[in-house]
Formats: sequence, structure tokens, C-alpha cells
Amino acid sequence: MIRDYLIITDDPKKKYEIGKRMANEVTIREGEELKQFYTPLMLRKMADQIAHYDPSLSAEETDFLCYQFIYDFWVYGCTVDEEYYLGLKDKTDAEKREYMVGKNRSVYVKHLNWDAGPDRVEQLEDKYRLYQTLEPYYKRDVIEIRSMEDYDTFAAFAAKHPVFVVKPSNFFFGIGVHKVDLKDFSGDARRAMESILGEGEALHAKHPYRASKMVIEELIEQHPALSALHPASVNCIRVTAVRDPAGKVHIYHPWIKAGIGGSFVATAASDGFDAEIDPATGVVITDGFQESGNIYKVHPDSGITIKGYSGRDD
Repeated sequence: MIRDYLIITDDPKKKYEIGKRMANEVTIREGEELKQFYTPLMLRKMADQIAHYDPSLSAEETDFLCYQFIYDFWVYGCTVDEEYYLGLKDKTDAEKREYMVGKNRSVYVKHLNWDAGPDRVEQLEDKYRLYQTLEPYYKRDVIEIRSMEDYDTFAAFAAKHPVFVVKPSNFFFGIGVHKVDLKDFSGDARRAMESILGEGEALHAKHPYRASKMVIEELIEQHPALSALHPASVNCIRVTAVRDPAGKVHIYHPWIKAGIGGSFVATAASDGFDAEIDPATGVVITDGFQESGNIYKVHPDSGITIKGYSGRDD
């Protein structure tokens, strides 16, 4: 059992020893056969990730961190990327437990939706179904296209909104999201629609478990305080809100997402960064962080200092 290996400790040497033992001894069953869980390829990829974030490390230092991170994965659920992106590698056991990393978040989401059923989960993941559920709060027009049979709907939308946003219906991390100007198709709505549907089919071919249908949204005109950071992208504020059994709503760690380098999509996974906001004051209280490990004290395009920004004149 995995738990037989795990002793909670902040001692780097003990974590290294436990992680190395797990790498050598933990197995996984494939059919009737037990195989080593950590293959040489997996360990090499982990070492490559560590070297990407800190190329100055020696082979011995990289090896030491690799086994510490194996320990951390089984105790806290964090990946190598999260060790650096969230700064977990330098935090204590108590501090690491303050973070909800991706693996734990997935478990928590499944727990919250345990009794809702798969249709309810799909309703939240499908952008158009979610729009249908929350339409009064969107404040913008949204349609879905599946085939050229939806041309009349698309043509009417494009006539009203010749510049619009395209989103694959149930993808994530900003994959496939971009802005379309009908002028780029010489005003030909049919040609534009064929191109968009082609994008959906190409994404579906690459990710068969995701749908090929596409969502078309009216372009958001954002507030000048948000636009000032990076006018080319929609710089949004994300808020984690939890309603307790008594009906009270709790706000946890809101953050702002801003694009960089002229990118339309603001995502810390690629062309953008995240920065935390104090929910009591509305002021940004951290630098900008990218999942690649880059940190921005000043926006590289607008020159605005991230930490302390509020968008207010006072």
C-alpha cells in the first residue's frame, strides 16, 4: 500500500529517501502482470521538467529534487509544474496543505457533483449548455454551430456581430479560442462558418473525447480599468465562491487574468498570467505568475506594476 511508505516530514533528506524507495518499489498491475510504476522514461521526463525551471542545477541536485517531488506527489498531489508555479518546493507541510492543487481539485469537484449525475457535469462543462442555464447573467449573445445546417443562425449572428469570439464547446485552457473578424473572409459568412467548423473537426480528431461543435459569442467590451492592463485580451476576474449549508457565500482567493504580447486569450497556461486579488479591497496583492514559471512584476506591454494595481484613481 502507498500509505505504508508515507511519513509526514519536512526533512528534505527523508523525503528524498522515501521518494527514491517509492520510485524503486511501487508497482502497478496491468492484467495479470505487476510492473514498476516509475519507469526510466518517467523519471527522465521529471528531470527534464526540473531542468527547464532551473537549468543551473547539477545532475545530483536534479536527482535529489526528483525524488522529493515523487514524495510530494503522493502526499499532496502536486506535479512538478505546480512545485514551481505555486512555489511548493520551498514550503512546509503545513503551508502545502493550504493549496488545492489540480489533482485534489478534480477529486473535490467530483465530490461536490457526486449526486448530480453525468448530465449535470456535462451541463457545466459544455459552454453552450451553461449559457442556456445562466443566460440572464451573460449579458451577451451566444450561439452554437454543429454543421452547415446551422448556417441561417450563424449568418444572422454575424450580421449583428461581424467581430465575434469562437470557442470549442467543451475544451479548456483557452484551447481553440480566438477572435474572428468577418472582414478576414471578405464578409462571406458561409466561408467563415466552414472554416470554424473545420477547426472544430480538427480539434475533435486530435481529442476524440471532446466535441467538435463550436460556440460563437458576442465580443465583450471590457471596463477601461481591465483593458488598461492589456487591451488586446479580455482580462477577467475569477472568483471561487462556496455556499455553505447555512446559505452563506464564502469568497476564496479571487484573481485577475491578463494577456501579454498581443494575445487575445488571457491564460496563465500560455499567453498570459494570473495575479491574486484581496477580496476585501479589490487590490492585486501578488506579482503576475505564469504556469511556465515566469513571474511578472510589471506588465511587459502596458508597463503597469501588477502588485498594488486596482484600476482605481484613488
